Amino acid sequence: MNRIAAGAIVSIAAIMLALFSIDRYLANLEQSELQKEAAGLAQEAQRLLASGNAREAVVRYQRAHFLVRTSPDYALGYAQALLSAGDVARADSIVGEQLEQNSNDGRANLLMARVTRTKGEASQADSFYHRAIYGVWPNGGAADRERVRLELADWLAQRGAKDELLAELLPLQAAARDNPAMGRKVAELLLAAGSPARAADQYQALLKTNPTDIVAYRGLGEAELHRGDYGAAQRAFMNAVRHDGTDVESAKRLQTLGVIVSLDPTPRRLSLPEKCERSTRLLARVMDDLSACEPAQAPDTGGMSANAKGSIITNETAEMDVSRAEQLWRARPPNCPAAQQDQPLKFVMDKLTAQ
Repeated sequence: MNRIAAGAIVSIAAIMLALFSIDRYLANLEQSELQKEAAGLAQEAQRLLASGNAREAVVRYQRAHFLVRTSPDYALGYAQALLSAGDVARADSIVGEQLEQNSNDGRANLLMARVTRTKGEASQADSFYHRAIYGVWPNGGAADRERVRLELADWLAQRGAKDELLAELLPLQAAARDNPAMGRKVAELLLAAGSPARAADQYQALLKTNPTDIVAYRGLGEAELHRGDYGAAQRAFMNAVRHDGTDVESAKRLQTLGVIVSLDPTPRRLSLPEKCERSTRLLARVMDDLSACEPAQAPDTGGMSANAKGSIITNETAEMDVSRAEQLWRARPPNCPAAQQDQPLKFVMDKLTAQ
């Protein structure tokens, strides 16, 4: 091969290399522009979704997903927008595709939990929530796992699944102490789980950090009320009113507690005459409320109080009245409106019949 031919080959190779580089540069430039456009669409879609405009968010996310098919962010964003817009079937399909590619993806499992919730598949939703909690999240995902567990807890509370709810809340208590917003939510859910003592402890922890937390005082009052410590409940609601004079709800709760205290025959410090008076008042109120039931439904309330006027007042007669009130309360028809609406009486009787 002569020098001219060799030079020509080198020149052709150089031209081909230059064309390849230009082509590669243009391809990268195009890809970069597509990535930039998709990112802008996704950002706009997030804003629309946050403002409640799910249908427009679907349009943006769909375009972003079309431009960058390999991005799970855009696929899951698209699915979430579809779910928010009520298109459960398409959301289910897209999330299913993502889980086929990565079954341990925490975000995809969380979204599938929401999809199955919407479809009314409770046990499936619980399973996907747990997969999300123990799945893989970007940057470790400790905060994401706590957020998912809290969402699961809220979902269980809506269904009244108290045992499962309490199991999910216990791991969150320690983390909630350093996060006031989470702490309030956990305390609220502990109360919903039927654990007012734990709820009270959570609210107390919040108040140690912030002694002016009105929401925590109200929550503490509710927790103490539900566990039957009416004095502690009164103090909590009084603190709420003291820090916020416009707190009408706490003021109403204090009025309710005043009636509750006048009916509660259980405090040990009560004198015998006061205990007898409360037990008589309690029985009379139970009988009055049950007499408002339909005649065919109302239990037989017969007879007078053991502490009737002229009788000898003893601890035994007081206990007889309380026992009778408990028997009548247990026998009340579930749909008797008077018994359901008398909130002070319900608190006292629920405390007595739970003992």
